[in-house]
Amino acid sequence: MMTASLNQSRAVPFPHIPEALRRQYSIEPLYLGSLGQSPEALEIDFCMPQRPLLETQILSCCTKNSHGEAPEPDFFWDLSVGTRTFCMLIIAALGAESSPLPIDLRCPNRSCGEELEMGLSLDDIFRLPAGNNGDGRVEVSVAAGPISFRLPRGRDQLAWQQGFFADEMIAARAMIKTLAIGEYGSKLEESLSDDEVRDIGKTLAATDSLVDFKLHATCPECQEDGVHRLDLGTLAFRHLRQSQARLLNSVHLLASHYHWTEKEILAVPSWRRNHYLSLLENGDG
Repeated sequence: MMTASLNQSRAVPFPHIPEALRRQYSIEPLYLGSLGQSPEALEIDFCMPQRPLLETQILSCCTKNSHGEAPEPDFFWDLSVGTRTFCMLIIAALGAESSPLPIDLRCPNRSCGEELEMGLSLDDIFRLPAGNNGDGRVEVSVAAGPISFRLPRGRDQLAWQQGFFADEMIAARAMIKTLAIGEYGSKLEESLSDDEVRDIGKTLAATDSLVDFKLHATCPECQEDGVHRLDLGTLAFRHLRQSQARLLNSVHLLASHYHWTEKEILAVPSWRRNHYLSLLENGDG
């Protein structure tokens, strides 16, 4: 079990955890913290090709109980994709301190094309749906009758990315078969029409809105109302990667000037590191 400290002054309660999952992993109250400026932050490899693996590594690093212990990795793999995305946004926002996560959009009006600069604050994130739907089940009616589906989990996402599908419809059918609850799931690929597959996909996406997030924005220049699709997971990753890059640059500057090791630099409280960096920037070092 992974153990590390968590800055409680910058920690928030973990989102809702289904009771069955809480019992399965004997989960105590959990808290989310920022990726921060600790040695753990430098261990995250943002060049990892499979995002679910990277996401689980970050969640494990930033989720702790009151004893500073993280749950086992399987707990994070069993969270819904929406809940994982919600947690990633919180982690990124906590690391941004009081600054909103920047969102760069462009007016959809071709004759305008104005850049729209928006931000997502921690308060904005807490107003988003937390990526769960009660017990995580969705019922969809098709010609053969009603079918129940569960929401996709982290481990599903990883398996789908590691698989090979000849086209989008084959991929969609395989995903639906994975998520179907009960004995009917094994027959889905043969019995569903293409239109039914599309309808099920739309219903699942609408249920977990963080996975297919849409932002309504009005252009201040031409007053055009637009609907923008955002990949919230990518937004969180981009900010976290930039934060790590800034930390690496700070380590390089301090090591070059003071000849400290990486371990020694990271042992210095962040407020003192920032002070030393400001001295160097002002030529006082």
